[in-house]
Amino acid sequence: MRASRAVVLSAAALLTLGVAGCSDDSPSTVTSSAGSSSAAVPSSGTSSAKGPSAADAAIAKVMGSSDKLPVLATSRGSLKASGGSSTVVAEILQVMRSPQATRVTWRLKSASSTTANTKSFQFARPPLFDTRLLGLVDPKTKSTLHPYTFVPAGGNGLDNGCACSSLPDSVNAAGTVLYAVLPPLPVGTSSVNVTLPGFTTMTGVKVSSS
Repeated sequence: MRASRAVVLSAAALLTLGVAGCSDDSPSTVTSSAGSSSAAVPSSGTSSAKGPSAADAAIAKVMGSSDKLPVLATSRGSLKASGGSSTVVAEILQVMRSPQATRVTWRLKSASSTTANTKSFQFARPPLFDTRLLGLVDPKTKSTLHPYTFVPAGGNGLDNGCACSSLPDSVNAAGTVLYAVLPPLPVGTSSVNVTLPGFTTMTGVKVSSS
């Protein structure tokens, strides 16, 4: 198991931005300015296959180890990637609620013993390879939360940054662990439904509190 190579923003950096939570059917947007702490955060428009980076170290420290997390829910789906469709499995490892944000830790892995191509726009929009379309649905209010997105400083004015992992180029049977930071769930929320485009909804996923 390996951590995502393309995490674009750690939970700590997100909270430094002082973003306000929202609960609607579109990704939450944070606008970065040249003087904000996110000014140097790059857009998530490409998927990286390079070795560990400072971002990897930061996200691992903030999110904690995923090695001992149980699988809370599983969904099998088809991911439209370059060269055709790949059958993959999504596993939810943790949904952690705090007053400031909700952190989701999940794993994407090949549905077989062969490597699956996962360089896809399916969880975002072209030309982005991030996972901003991951959704948490509150069963009581029916509202959907998505990862925070932001407008990178010096960019084109679009919310090309995301407080979520980008998809790796490929995954094997062991899988790749991915992360997302979303607005806070309502106090008392004990379970959510998790949605991913092209996958069956994972229902009744347990929510932990920090």
